[in-house]
Amino acid sequence: MAVVTSVGVPVNFVVRCDNAEGVAVPDTNGSIVASSDAPAVGTATCNPDGSGGVFTPLTVGSANVLATDGKLNAAPYPITVQDLVPATLVTSAT
Repeated sequence: MAVVTSVGVPVNFVVRCDNAEGVAVPDTNGSIVASSDAPAVGTATCNPDGSGGVFTPLTVGSANVLATDGKLNAAPYPITVQDLVPATLVTSAT
């Protein structure tokens, strides 16, 4: 399920290494790098240890945050950027 945000509202994330049992372990392969597969929709960065990840949405659309340490690749992390700015008010019976 994709995370939903709007233009200008960043999404924070972390990237971690898990062993075969699913337990978090230190990354010994190198520095972790995050990116976006749709840089026109938003950009992604993180610290070399995978902490402090930020996806910055730029326009409406969909993107996947991708992460690698040069040897391992994380599964894509989907983000949908929607226009969540109120445009009208609607009155209805309750």
